[in-house]
Amino acid sequence: MNILSRTKRIARNLSNLNVSRNFHNDYKVYYNDIQSEIYNRNRKNEQNEQILIESTLKPRFENKIAVITRCNTDISKETSFTLFENGLKGLICTDIDPMGGYDLVKNLKDYGYDATFITGDLSNFDFSNKVMEKAMTKYGKIDLLVNLFEKIHPFDNTIEYVNTSIWDETIKINMNSIINPIKSAIPQMKEKKSGAIINIIPYFENENKAAFSASRGAIIALTKDLAEEYDKSNIRINNICIGEFNNRSRNYSNELNIEPGDIANSILFLGGDDSTNINGLDLLLDGFMIYK
Repeated sequence: MNILSRTKRIARNLSNLNVSRNFHNDYKVYYNDIQSEIYNRNRKNEQNEQILIESTLKPRFENKIAVITRCNTDISKETSFTLFENGLKGLICTDIDPMGGYDLVKNLKDYGYDATFITGDLSNFDFSNKVMEKAMTKYGKIDLLVNLFEKIHPFDNTIEYVNTSIWDETIKINMNSIINPIKSAIPQMKEKKSGAIINIIPYFENENKAAFSASRGAIIALTKDLAEEYDKSNIRINNICIGEFNNRSRNYSNELNIEPGDIANSILFLGGDDSTNINGLDLLLDGFMIYK
């Protein structure tokens, strides 16, 4: 082989070697990039898992403040303890019956929970304001308002036979005792641009109860309107419509095994951060009774 041929071969070999080295270098860079991406993804997954674990273990109502009306009921008592067990910071509760309210607060304080009872009539707007002002003075905010529907008058009747005074009394008490706390709480919730309001409404059969049905229907309809109106302020307003349940203070049948704890857990869900996209809902909690 002459010198020119040998020179060309050496040049060609050097050229091939250079390509090989460049490829090797490119491969190393690519390999390192892949390794770095895998590491970063694993790290991100670990961080996401940690966040998920922390959010799961974090109490749902940590540092939150609640107001509960008609606290002398099994639903209110069960709800109070359930909220505190899930991190509730403080509770203002109210009822027209002083004994039941003071007993509840005493029981809560025995467990080290911070609760205050105020007795009065929520159908009076001034008293409703007093309750919310107490919450704001003591805690500086209201995160959750739980309203319990008031009463079924024993002499309520069909629209044809119901006494006018009974009609007026039922409408006034049932509607104002729900509307007044909402009206008093919403300005406080608007200021901090968050809050949840839950109305507990009996939804079992009540034949010949025209005044009760009218007041119940009015609250359900109003909830839809308020939910839409205050959604822009990040205030959620929902109803829990309850069927017959095992209430120790009333002689209900309990064929469906609905307990106050079931209602308390529903309040826990709708009142907490797990339901931030639920607004204007009528949650039917009746053990499928409506379809029986």
